[in-house]
Amino acid sequence: VSTQSTWKAVVSTQSTWEAVVSTQSTWEAVVSTQSTWEAVYAPKDAEAYLARGKASMHFADDDHDKLDAALRDFEKATQLEPNNRKHRKSLQDAKFQIKKKKRRDYYKILGLGQKGKFASARDIKKAFRKCGKTWHPDRTTDVEEKKEYEKKFQMCAEANDILGDPEKKKRYDAGHDVLGEQQGGRQNHQHGGPFFNMGGRYFRFN
Repeated sequence: VSTQSTWKAVVSTQSTWEAVVSTQSTWEAVVSTQSTWEAVYAPKDAEAYLARGKASMHFADDDHDKLDAALRDFEKATQLEPNNRKHRKSLQDAKFQIKKKKRRDYYKILGLGQKGKFASARDIKKAFRKCGKTWHPDRTTDVEEKKEYEKKFQMCAEANDILGDPEKKKRYDAGHDVLGEQQGGRQNHQHGGPFFNMGGRYFRFN
């Protein structure tokens, strides 16, 4: 598959493409190194870089290094064919999706990973209370362990601050980095809900 025509023949159908990269181990074996990639695919083929970028992004989950590598492939495709509108659109979409993947997963933090954006206000409130009770710093007296509890406790509160507000939840579900928009960067909240550290004292549930 050293030519563009051969490459397009290989990935011309969705079923063929899925067969080629059906598992993460298969994909990583194919593109484990840049030299391997260039030996197999035409290094100046923009379509090949787009395909690799899409597959890499799919398997990257929340691995920032892999997501950054995927983004570089989209950028490379755009550099090779700067006037191609499809490539520019793919790059814009990739930037948005990668930014979305790099956000904190608030549903996962609250134990609502399976329900995701379909979690109701009641689900979120219940999960918030459970998360707070589980990671309340007063549950441990060990100094080092308490630091970990405080961190997790803070994440519970941050997740509720975003998902517990209908407007913020709507923007989060749409892919926006709501916390980043609020603070101009990813920093922990130091105010708000009942789980926060208030003058060295923590809210205690009954």
